[in-house]
Amino acid sequence: MTPKKSRSANTAKLQVKESLQLGTLPDDELMKLIAQANTAAQSPRPSGIAAPGITPDDIVSCVEIATAGALLALAEKAAGHSHSDLGRALGVSRQRVKEIMESGNLEIETMARVAAACGYELSISLHPVNPDRPVLGAVISAARA
Repeated sequence: MTPKKSRSANTAKLQVKESLQLGTLPDDELMKLIAQANTAAQSPRPSGIAAPGITPDDIVSCVEIATAGALLALAEKAAGHSHSDLGRALGVSRQRVKEIMESGNLEIETMARVAAACGYELSISLHPVNPDRPVLGAVISAARA
């Protein structure tokens, strides 16, 4: 990366940090997600990409809230499900789905089942604090959870 591009990237990260009131600068993965959301909001959606009604603000609110329930609510919205629809698919009440979406502390099995009902797989990654360690990750399917 050239020094000019590096300064530009750092400026953008500072703007995102301030805008979202983050404690640290966002990582490159978050910056890519925000850029993709902004691009998607400004251009027609290509065929084959199914995320009806998802806006950059939805993504930002999920990042700001940073709860498992908020992420699952975003998946529910992308799938076009209501709480009742999702409850029927999971074999639980609409009220239980509401509780899941409002929760910040969910079991991995619950998250995997909800994600699968919305057409997603649950992926967990561990990002090292020390740069000498690798990123670790796993995809958790509802059948294995």
